[in-house]
Amino acid sequence: MVSRRRRAEKVEERRTAVAAHRDEAAVRSRSAEQARLEAEERTARAERERLNAEEQADRAERERAAAYYHESQAREIDPDADDKPRDV
Repeated sequence: MVSRRRRAEKVEERRTAVAAHRDEAAVRSRSAEQARLEAEERTARAERERLNAEEQADRAERERAAAYYHESQAREIDPDADDKPRDV
């Protein structure tokens, strides 16, 4: 009888230990998943920012090219225009 009770207590202790380990594993798994999702979001945000910066640089380059084109057109039309006073 005593032996059976001890065996039952040991089984219950092992079950309690197993449950505690499983709970800890679940908590750590959720924490790891949350960290993974946050890292993916940071990566996606950084990629969006990189693409936005590239687009802004492309826009600036197009504006520089347009300014150069208009400047060269103005010089072609009237090479001396830079020397003339402008009406402001």
